[in-house]
Amino acid sequence: MTMQANTEDPRIVAGMAAQGKLRESRVAAGERRVGWKAGLGTAQAMRAASIAAPLTGFLTNASLASGMTTTDGLSIDDWRNAKFEPEVAVRVGADVPAGSDRTTVQAAIAAVAPALEIVDLGDASDIEQLLADNVFHRAFLFGPFSEAAAADLGAVRLRVVRDGHDPQSDIDPAAALGDLLDVVRALADQIPLSGDELRAGDVIMTGSAIPAVAISGGERFEVSLQGAGSIALAIAPAVGTG
Repeated sequence: MTMQANTEDPRIVAGMAAQGKLRESRVAAGERRVGWKAGLGTAQAMRAASIAAPLTGFLTNASLASGMTTTDGLSIDDWRNAKFEPEVAVRVGADVPAGSDRTTVQAAIAAVAPALEIVDLGDASDIEQLLADNVFHRAFLFGPFSEAAAADLGAVRLRVVRDGHDPQSDIDPAAALGDLLDVVRALADQIPLSGDELRAGDVIMTGSAIPAVAISGGERFEVSLQGAGSIALAIAPAVGTG
């Protein structure tokens, strides 16, 4: 089923306009543009929100996890509902205008990488406010990019290891998110509502390939793109438990 980005939904139009102002203010304050993220991308989440494609958030270097960690890892103290999400990151090598077809999007994809996002989930019922607040985003990290793996997004698979044991292997992101090309197309259609576009060099976090994992502190996660490298992130122990 082809995703429709709902660019005329008044909740999305207003929310993306507010998000654009937030992004512009952060860039003006010195943050560096990195790219975009997809949120609420599973069929269940989209049905609940009455949307037909993922929502769009933005990424800057201020939320890059490698710059937020201490010797203990990434602190989630005082967060409401912290979750870990393993993802596939896609880097585009050419601009992708709104309305681009699948052939154009496929040609623009230059490389893919293992990635993870840490979110702080809250109320998802107010789509306008959710977009204005950047779709629960708190931190992200991506690993080495593979140009070879970008040739067939449908073939990419992830491996996730928590605390060094019980690995989940051969995870197909499309099982949770649908065709990743359609995810990228949907974001390309939605981004202009925030006064921007999907540009060459942008990285897109395509959404959690498994149900988001609750975290409370002290965990360590490793995410691998099978045959193309891995990344790891430690979560700092909760205050008083270290």
